[in-house]
Amino acid sequence: MIVQRVVAGVMLAMCSASLVGCTDDSPYAQQTTSETTTSDTAAQEIDSTETAVPGTTASTPPDAPAVTTTTVEALIAIRDQPGDGEFDGAKADITESDCSVAGGVWTYSGTVTNPTDDDVEYRIFVAFLDQANDTLALIQAENSLLAAEESAEFAVEFTATATGLSCVPRVERRTL
Repeated sequence: MIVQRVVAGVMLAMCSASLVGCTDDSPYAQQTTSETTTSDTAAQEIDSTETAVPGTTASTPPDAPAVTTTTVEALIAIRDQPGDGEFDGAKADITESDCSVAGGVWTYSGTVTNPTDDDVEYRIFVAFLDQANDTLALIQAENSLLAAEESAEFAVEFTATATGLSCVPRVERRTL
């Protein structure tokens, strides 16, 4: 289980990094799957002081049974890199929100309100997490430019057959 989460985390980071500055006609990455084989013994030998590095393999004792796991890469649909330094956290500026599913389409929608006396730009990112808290998608809403005390509605959608997902927003604001 540790190996699967490390693999998923590394793949998410690699996907996210590869999309920064993307010039493809579509700003969306495609959801794909890949097969990984490891052993129970090798997974148990990893402790908190070791670092997993993509492209490396753990030594597997010859008598260790092989276990095949399927890792689903997260859908990454962002235009900006979260936390780039110019923006401050502003999750409290979401004044209303809803995470719901209908017909296999997960939607996170809400209202963002600028509580400041300045014009600001908002970036809103939403992570869709499964019940194991693994990220299935990271999607960015359209950026909003809001005057002082102004509000705007936003929504992002993600199609998935999974049930029981949670929506986790990241809201960033910068003064113009």
